Amino acid sequence: MELMESLRRPSDADLMMIAIRDLKNASCSFDDRQRALKELLELVEPIYNSNDLHKLGGLVVVVRELDRPEQELRILAAWVLGKASQNNELVQRQLLELDVIPRLMEMVRSRSTEEAVKALYALSAVVRNHPMGQERFYLLDGQSLLEDLMRDTGADVRLHRKSLFLVADLAEQQKEFFDVLSKYEPSKSYLMAVVSLLNTDDLDTQEKALMAIHSLGVTTDTVYNLLKQECDVQSVLLKLQLELDTLWQSDSNNDFVRDLHLLCQKVRSIFSDGRDGNTSMQ
Repeated sequence: MELMESLRRPSDADLMMIAIRDLKNASCSFDDRQRALKELLELVEPIYNSNDLHKLGGLVVVVRELDRPEQELRILAAWVLGKASQNNELVQRQLLELDVIPRLMEMVRSRSTEEAVKALYALSAVVRNHPMGQERFYLLDGQSLLEDLMRDTGADVRLHRKSLFLVADLAEQQKEFFDVLSKYEPSKSYLMAVVSLLNTDDLDTQEKALMAIHSLGVTTDTVYNLLKQECDVQSVLLKLQLELDTLWQSDSNNDFVRDLHLLCQKVRSIFSDGRDGNTSMQ
């Protein structure tokens, strides 16, 4: 009986094909489109399903949903693409071929916080650990996009955190794939925007900013010296260290504050070793 039930039960591929068919149907209602995207959001979580999505024609139709007039559908579509491409080089390559990066970058600038957050999540997933995707991002002036987000004091804290997360990843990749990405060195104003977020009151944002500065500080001599000499990162780090000292003394059982304190010390050590212009980097 159980065997018969399992044979009658639709497979994940069957369910994905049903959802894709609904999205392809021009007369499909808003509710049915929303349901189809929500089903795909769950189905693409396993990597074997996300790998099958393009073969079934799913990536193309989900990318088309990014242009729907209904904001809720655009948000869901970006979410699906982000989940499908997360740590998945195959899907990242496929989405690069579908030229999804420019559209996601447009959505990141949306006045809707939820749309911007989901689009930035998807954008980060598409380019993370993917040099070709990152080069496309740079060519589309992606650094200016991130700088604008980081400088926007009225932006949702999630946008600040996700921007810093992407900044750190871009820096790591620039070091690893120096021959390809070295020409996209960050500007002084970009670095200043990163450093400025150390002054926020949000501890999670401070953590992401510290991680970004740590990654940036070990890329090239130029970036290192800009951070140290032009962005005055040492003074800002010292100020943060003193604030964390006080916070830790008042709440010594807070593991996150302790870890943040140690991370700040680690980042400070990068800029206190007198390596100006002689960092032995690429």
